[in-house]
Amino acid sequence: MQNFNCNLKNRVLCITGCSRKKVLVALLQFKQGAKKIYGALRLELRASGISVFGVYPGPIDTDMAANFDAAKESSPRAAQRVFDGMENGLLDITVDALSDLFIDKLKPDIELIKKLKAHYGC
Repeated sequence: MQNFNCNLKNRVLCITGCSRKKVLVALLQFKQGAKKIYGALRLELRASGISVFGVYPGPIDTDMAANFDAAKESSPRAAQRVFDGMENGLLDITVDALSDLFIDKLKPDIELIKKLKAHYGC
């Protein structure tokens, strides 16, 4: 594994930042905004050779999630997936099965897009 000189503390977005539920609206809007900022930073810093990674965890087995009733990824495994994602050049990194599934649903349907483009002459 490469040595990454980075500080990941307080720079992690959770998958709920992609949700549109009316619970914790301010927090969710902040996280959606942060995701947009990550995209802007990627564009701005690309020419300098600096990568900006977005980390989107689901439930992780920590003290903070102790009372959350769901299957949780272990902290060491989640951290390993972050570093693996960085090494593999993934810009949006998921760290558990729930976030894998959630983020996968947000990916565009390429075949549908091709059909729509052909239909509308784009």
